[in-house]
Amino acid sequence: MLRDRTPLKDKALGRWPGILSAVGLSPRSLSGRHGPCPLCNGGKDRFRFDDKDGRGTWICSQCGAGDGIELVKRFLGIEFKDAAVEIEKHIGQAPIARSSIGIAQSDEAQRNEMRAIWKRSRAITADDPAGRYLNSRTGLRTFPSCLRFSPDERYGPGAFHPAMIAKVDPSDAAIAKGERSALHRTFLSPEGAKATVDNPRKMLGTMPSGAAVRLMQHQDVLGVAEGIETALSAATIFNVPTWAALTAGLLEEWTPPEIVTTVFVFGDNDHSFTGQASAFRLAQKLKAKGFDVIVELSPLFGTDWNDEHRRELEVA
Repeated sequence: MLRDRTPLKDKALGRWPGILSAVGLSPRSLSGRHGPCPLCNGGKDRFRFDDKDGRGTWICSQCGAGDGIELVKRFLGIEFKDAAVEIEKHIGQAPIARSSIGIAQSDEAQRNEMRAIWKRSRAITADDPAGRYLNSRTGLRTFPSCLRFSPDERYGPGAFHPAMIAKVDPSDAAIAKGERSALHRTFLSPEGAKATVDNPRKMLGTMPSGAAVRLMQHQDVLGVAEGIETALSAATIFNVPTWAALTAGLLEEWTPPEIVTTVFVFGDNDHSFTGQASAFRLAQKLKAKGFDVIVELSPLFGTDWNDEHRRELEVA
């Protein structure tokens, strides 16, 4: 008997709703709408299954993004080899989905929504809620052009808040392949604090490969951190241009531009060790590719570089 050498991703293409349902994900998780994350078991609307191009893609604003294989691995807590066996068991029974969540239509609608949000937003000033928020967190009074302010952004049905809008760009290689940017929104109060909502940070669009908020211009040296405020703070403390990968999971997947030879990884010093682990995983990956890598963890356990910077601002 000839062995089927078709790659697993190709065999599963378009069949992910059925496969993922068979391994135990709930219909709510696979509906295409924002909801609780089945991986980190948190939030009310941080996770969305978008199944881009039939690849089983998904995104969580806290624990990252990936394809169907990665979702099976994380949901079942198994490695690739065991995940492949589990997926193979269900491929034959999983029908090809005919845009069960309106993939093409949803992608186009999202692109239109992102264009509209970016167009109606404006440059941040020191006196608007986004400017007051960033100033209180970082001390800055001038702001990167990839961050904008929307005075009345839709959070949910009937709920609108001011918001800081961040453009999330793919890696250079992903851009060359036609991947598009996404948007990250931080919902705020009119006074410039985080809005009192369940999840003040939301993504819009499919998270691109090797993604980051490109906060600053750079040459051959570039830093990367998780959060936007953390990246801005690390840049100030270390005098190194720094980008934001947004989450620990996405930090691990970040890809620097070709011009870069030295990378500073500004890791969170988490109680859970999540930030440290992700920082060193990225460092290990980049070191193997020939980059010079320096990992800098915030000095106090349970803090990040934004916490450290805010302490310095208070002392000053």
